[in-house]
Amino acid sequence: MKAWAVLNGYRCSTMTVDRRLLEEYPFDGVFYEYRTDTSEGLLNQKTEEVEVLRTKCDIQQTSQIGNAGFLASSYTIYFPLESNDSLLGSPSDEADGGIGEVPSDKELVDDKAFKPIAIKRGMYFRGTIYGYEVNGKVIGVAPSMLGGCACQIKDLDE
Repeated sequence: MKAWAVLNGYRCSTMTVDRRLLEEYPFDGVFYEYRTDTSEGLLNQKTEEVEVLRTKCDIQQTSQIGNAGFLASSYTIYFPLESNDSLLGSPSDEADGGIGEVPSDKELVDDKAFKPIAIKRGMYFRGTIYGYEVNGKVIGVAPSMLGGCACQIKDLDE
């Protein structure tokens, strides 16, 4: 016997996923780093959290280790790269009817269609998955040729 549910006006089986309702990047996340102002001496240092990137993302847990009250989880954060609009639709392309020169092999490798990735190893990430907070340190960054990026973070809780 199948159980049925009505979700957003669609009658769905609880064992079946309606892919029309899925989003590619359903969550919000923030990449940030800490900066210390030492201009007023060592005793008056001020450390502040500086936001590097706020983005829509997908958060997936990749591993979890528990040992004597210590939990360590790893997550992969997927987010879209920002397009570099300054290079798209340049006036020289419009002058010749949108047909430019054929790019060389070097230009195909040095793609400038996306802005450089501001995320670096050692930065921090904060996001939520349906109310569950994910906080962690970036341990790897891997851009994709399809216009996205994957970051691996290590989340440590005691």
